[in-house]
Amino acid sequence: MKRPRRPRGVRRVAEPPPSSLINFSEPPPLGDDHVVRVVFDDRPDWPPHPVRTEPHKPRRWGYYPSHAIAGDEVPSDVEYRYNTVEAATTGALQYLKPYWDDGSALVIHNGVWVSNMPANAVITGSPGYRARIDAGLYDMGLEQLQALHLQSERQFEAQAKQIAINYEIPLGQLVHAFCLTWEKLPKESRPRMHDWLDGVMPRVNKRRRQRHLRTSALPKSRSPA
Repeated sequence: MKRPRRPRGVRRVAEPPPSSLINFSEPPPLGDDHVVRVVFDDRPDWPPHPVRTEPHKPRRWGYYPSHAIAGDEVPSDVEYRYNTVEAATTGALQYLKPYWDDGSALVIHNGVWVSNMPANAVITGSPGYRARIDAGLYDMGLEQLQALHLQSERQFEAQAKQIAINYEIPLGQLVHAFCLTWEKLPKESRPRMHDWLDGVMPRVNKRRRQRHLRTSALPKSRSPA
């Protein structure tokens, strides 16, 4: 039996791939579960330089009701009115308040844990690197912004010192120990030192090894204060 011909002019449309926005942890929402997605306003709002015609706009957080089916996209009418991901998560929970403790799961995707969450609320995904973005600074004046900048720089310097103490210097000492181990290998058969280090420290490249080694070898008078 011959298969019927496909009508001319009709193109076969492939099923679209799953959206990158869908990234639920196991198990995914099913049945009567309610899904809300927390999103950050990353829409482009000005033409590429040098033909920019509109001013920069504040970027805030929002949420929208969703579902667990692949292909879901961010609606164009999302209201981005929350300064932090915590505030957006709280707003999403208030939106779902009629369903608190009703037996279904309230899934907040890319939100964070906040206080006074109902027992049936579930957080999936993560805001990632944007977790600490706070749009409240858009409401600050010049002096407040300068003070916050100074405070941020001091915090960064303190954290950089702790990173050097707890990570960079110990890693440099580890590189030194590997170098001493390499020197004990038979000279006639040992590979070049950096080739050997590439094998025993595959996730640390040569430039990074040398930087940490120099940091760990600083005399006390020159070490990070």
